[in-house]
Amino acid sequence: MGGKERQQSVYNGLQHAEEDIILVHDGARPFINLGQISELTAAASLHGGAVIAVPVKDTIKKAANKKVLETVERSSLWAVQTPQAFRVSILKSAYEQAEAEAFLGTDDASLLERINEQVVIIEGNYDNIKITTQEDLYFAEAILHKQQHGKR
Repeated sequence: MGGKERQQSVYNGLQHAEEDIILVHDGARPFINLGQISELTAAASLHGGAVIAVPVKDTIKKAANKKVLETVERSSLWAVQTPQAFRVSILKSAYEQAEAEAFLGTDDASLLERINEQVVIIEGNYDNIKITTQEDLYFAEAILHKQQHGKR
């Protein structure tokens, strides 16, 4: 059963998890590949938590009221995607603490970070886009075309 927020929906589903590892995926990202899922699952088994991410390519500005405060050094920045994978026991603990403290995270990995559990990055690819706007469909069509014609 879904919740008001994504986090509540995942927490509800987590209560029924029977495996050691769980993957949380955003259905708006249809271009994940099986190799990445295998890497992600293995990393979560070893480390407790793992996310798919790509290095940030754009210059990132921190701002307030549309005024630039600083340029953030991007060499350590990653754009996180889904799926994300976790040991069920660790994710349940993270969710229980978040629930007890009424904390709403931006993703599942942020809940592990709060309780000082390790989350590692598996480098993904830029094709694993999130389709949320009409413009995203143009990119999705191009990715499908590339995949259908054997270009990786």
